Amino acid sequence: MSSASQTINNRGVISTDRIQPAWLDSSVYPFKSHFLNLDGHNLHYLDEGSGPVLLFLHANPLWSFQYRHIIAPLRRRFRCIALDYPGFGLSEARPNFTHTLKG
Repeated sequence: MSSASQTINNRGVISTDRIQPAWLDSSVYPFKSHFLNLDGHNLHYLDEGSGPVLLFLHANPLWSFQYRHIIAPLRRRFRCIALDYPGFGLSEARPNFTHTLKG
């Protein structure tokens, strides 16, 4: 993934202006992607809707895509946050990153 400019959003989170890849059809995944820079690598997350927060954590080896049918209706009443773990979905991971509880 190429570099992108960084900004601080209205929630005080540093994020980038990256866009979704062309292969990800917006009719299937109709959400705005957000990225955090973590140790020089971009971590992808969704932040949809407003209200009480619902946090979606995916299983291994999946990503936020698995929640697309759940987030779409829930974002009308809730703030839905779905994170892609490092190396999964649209998130990057450093080359020596290990997927263990210690990280």
